Amino acid sequence: MSNNMMIWNANKTIDPRYTKNANLKGQNITSFSLQSVVMMATEQFGPIGKGWGYEVVDERDDIGAIITKESSYKDENGNPIVIKEEREIVHTLIIKLWYTLDGEKVEMPVQAGHTPKLMRTKYGPSFDDEYYKKTLADAIKKSLSMLGFGADIFLGLMDDKHFLAMRQEELNIKSEGEKAGKIEELINKVKAMCQAFGKNTVPLSVQAQASGFKAEVYRDFKKLGVDATPYINKIDQYMNERIEQIKAENAAAKKSAQETQGAKS
Repeated sequence: MSNNMMIWNANKTIDPRYTKNANLKGQNITSFSLQSVVMMATEQFGPIGKGWGYEVVDERDDIGAIITKESSYKDENGNPIVIKEEREIVHTLIIKLWYTLDGEKVEMPVQAGHTPKLMRTKYGPSFDDEYYKKTLADAIKKSLSMLGFGADIFLGLMDDKHFLAMRQEELNIKSEGEKAGKIEELINKVKAMCQAFGKNTVPLSVQAQASGFKAEVYRDFKKLGVDATPYINKIDQYMNERIEQIKAENAAAKKSAQETQGAKS
């Protein structure tokens, strides 16, 4: 059972950051972006076109209710003018989604996406020039939902305040854990930078090297919302120590050369 539910359990919850409340025909629903499930599918199967993808099986326009009835009138010269009937048009795409599992290509049953292409509004007929993109998004999301993508939404759990609070707490814990891990990586990176000064033998070069290190550390810690000052100070400390060490080594080498020259004299 655990193997059967592996893909479902891994993708049943969509991060609340990628969801929003919407009103569809008088019903309050939770919607989510296509990009969010594409990202999840990429994480699960690999890049689209390689680990998963789809093919369009059929495309059609479905004719709906009458928007304006056929009418006619005569122009100023008495010639008849006919205005044709206009009907709602729903654009439909039927796709077959596939994905790879254990190295094998799995084809899913076909799924349909729908979008109003020409619709009635209080201002008259309205044409949606983004109908294809919306229909394709609908078909892809419906197909992935068969694998459990966004199942918590379709099961109505996203309407449960207690569930949302629990899920948000889980995400916060995960986020803090990931942040702690990234901070630890950056601290180790700073240590490696400080050790890198030991390979440099020119004071001006050490200063230039430190300048680059500090700019990089500042950017990296800023992304995490962490004060970089202690780590920049650590780089300055090692830079100064290395410069003093190089000066001492150069002075010792110069003194040794003078003593050698004096002995020869």
